[in-house]
Amino acid sequence: KNIRTWKEKMEYSMPAKMKWVMRESTVSEVLHGEDPAPQAQAAAMRQAMHDLRRPNPRPQPGSIPAEVRRWAQQKRRVAQEPVITAKGLWKAVKKGVGKAPGADCWTADALVTLPERWWEAAAELWACMLRCRSIPAQWLVVRAVGIPKPGTSKKRTLSIEVVMWRGGLTCILGQMADWAEEWAPPECIGALKGRDPAEFHSRFTAALTRAKNQNLDMAGEKLDLSAAFDNAAGEISDELLLLLGAPQSVVELLAEFDRTHKSYAEAGGSVDPQEVVATIGFATGCPASPLRLTVMMGA
Repeated sequence: KNIRTWKEKMEYSMPAKMKWVMRESTVSEVLHGEDPAPQAQAAAMRQAMHDLRRPNPRPQPGSIPAEVRRWAQQKRRVAQEPVITAKGLWKAVKKGVGKAPGADCWTADALVTLPERWWEAAAELWACMLRCRSIPAQWLVVRAVGIPKPGTSKKRTLSIEVVMWRGGLTCILGQMADWAEEWAPPECIGALKGRDPAEFHSRFTAALTRAKNQNLDMAGEKLDLSAAFDNAAGEISDELLLLLGAPQSVVELLAEFDRTHKSYAEAGGSVDPQEVVATIGFATGCPASPLRLTVMMGA
């Protein structure tokens, strides 16, 4: 009865409605979830990125152990300097057709329609970048979006670099694939040419079936490094790559990207105005990040 009376009063009395809206809360503690507003979500993502990628104080990476240095020297093979051609760059960018653009809004779909002369100029630009270890300012602006994590309500941050940065690195990494195969341990599966995680899963499933059929004991373990890309020490990775014979121009260009790129958190079309300049970790969407993490895991 009281609820019915209150509803009738709210329906016909404007002063009562205004009093209800303007009243002070009598609840001492308000429990709430994530603010659904895109601006608030972008701000929260930016703060989380800042806390993770700009720790204070910044942890200092240790030195590479002597046994790891010996391993690297034994595996060392000098990789050839990469050569980026107009045709190779076009093919690399074409692989990104249908994927999200970077902060410059240029999609691979649009870029692949440009004339050959433009691609020749783009290849010359990349050659200059490798010589000078310098990156165009617009290519250093990175989108950061939240991707839902399966089985949880949390999201992981994915960086989206401009298409031309991704395409050029794809060209470079393709030329370094055989070199990486020479030093990478067989346990390293991802980020390497011809090593598909699905193949490992098939072997592991077959081993489980065989153990069950033959009544054998079998143990397995899955290691998951929390925020591995975000917490990686770029200095260690770069030093290992150089010890193994990676082109110095490539390693130094990647280090320059680490130092100078700026990430902007984006949610629901809203972008937080404050950039995050990371002091640790790798950009999760950069094509070179998996290889840079793999060399540390392999060592």
